[in-house]
Amino acid sequence: MLINPDYSELAELTPGTYKAHIVGAEEKTSQAGKPYVKWKFSTYDAEDARLNNKFVWTNTMLSGPGAFRLKQLVDAVLGKGHTGAIEPETFYGKSVLLTVVEGLDQNGSPTGYAEVKSVRALA
Repeated sequence: MLINPDYSELAELTPGTYKAHIVGAEEKTSQAGKPYVKWKFSTYDAEDARLNNKFVWTNTMLSGPGAFRLKQLVDAVLGKGHTGAIEPETFYGKSVLLTVVEGLDQNGSPTGYAEVKSVRALA
C-alpha cells in the first residue's frame, strides 16, 4: 500500500497564550513516590483556527515547592484564597488562560512538545 500524506493543514502549538478548557485530570505518583495530578487542556478560540482543539498537559505536585502550578490552577478556577480539598473532576469544562513555551529536556534541548509555563484566570 502506498499513501500520500498532506501535512499542509497541520499546526502545532507554538509559544504563546491560549484559552483552554480543562478536559481531564489523572492522579499519578512520581518516581520519588510523591503524588501529583496530570491535567489535560484543550485549546479554543485561537486566532489561527488550526490551533483550536489542541491538547496540552501539565503536571502539578500536591505539596512542596512544586505545588506552585496547582496553586495557579486553583486560583484561576476557584479564585485566590481557596484552601482545602478539591475534586479535579469539578474543574472539567472550566476555562483558563495558558502561557505555553517550547518544552526542554533536562539537558536544555527542545523536546518538540509544548509546555505550560503558567495558568491564569480568564480576564
